[in-house]
Amino acid sequence: MDSQQGSGIAVEKVGTNYYDLNDIIACNSSVSCSFGRTNPKGILALTGQSVTNLSVSRGYRADIPLFLAQTVYRTGLGRIYLTFPFNNRAQDVLQADPENINLEALHQHFYRTGQRLAVIAGMLSTLFCLVYKGEAERLAETLLNTFLRRLPKIITTAVNSYAKPRKLDSIEKRIHAIGMYTEALMTDWFDFIEEGCKRRATSLKLSL
Repeated sequence: MDSQQGSGIAVEKVGTNYYDLNDIIACNSSVSCSFGRTNPKGILALTGQSVTNLSVSRGYRADIPLFLAQTVYRTGLGRIYLTFPFNNRAQDVLQADPENINLEALHQHFYRTGQRLAVIAGMLSTLFCLVYKGEAERLAETLLNTFLRRLPKIITTAVNSYAKPRKLDSIEKRIHAIGMYTEALMTDWFDFIEEGCKRRATSLKLSL
C-alpha cells in the first residue's frame, strides 16, 4: 500500500485484491503466534486474551488474525507458526496425494491464506533465521504442486459435467465456474456455425 499527498488529501494506492471479499475473509484466518514476557500487555486485547487467564510473565501463545501477522513480524513482537492445514504433516499429505484431498474441508481459502503465510515466512527469513526460509519455500512448493496436480481434473470436470463442484477451495471453484462458462460459450458458437452451414447448404441446394 503506497501513500501520496495531493492538494492536502492523502491518497492510498492499494492492490487489485484490496476490496476482494474472499481475500478479506482469508486475511481474517487465524495464525498461531507466541509472544514473549517483555511484550506490552496492550497486545493482549488484540489477541482476545486477558491478563487473568494468562501468565504474562512467562510469555504466552495465541491465535491472531492473519492481517495482524505481518505487523507482528515487522515489530518483532512474536514468532509465527505454521499450523494445520499448513504445517509439515499436512504438507506431506498434500505432496503425496493432492488430487483426492478435500480442500474445502481443510480451508475455504486454502491458496489465498497459504500464499500470504508463505510471503510472511519469507520476509521473516531475512530478519531472523534460515528456518523461516525453509518453511516459506516448502509451503510455496506445496501450494504450487497441489494446484498444478489438481487443475487438470478441475478443468475436465468443468467442461464435461454440470455437477456442483466438490472438495474445491474458493480459487478452484472460480476456475471451475469459468471453465463451465467457457464451455457453454464454445457450445453456443459451434451450434451457431453449424446452423449457418445448414442454411448455406439449403440455399445452395435450392439454387441448383
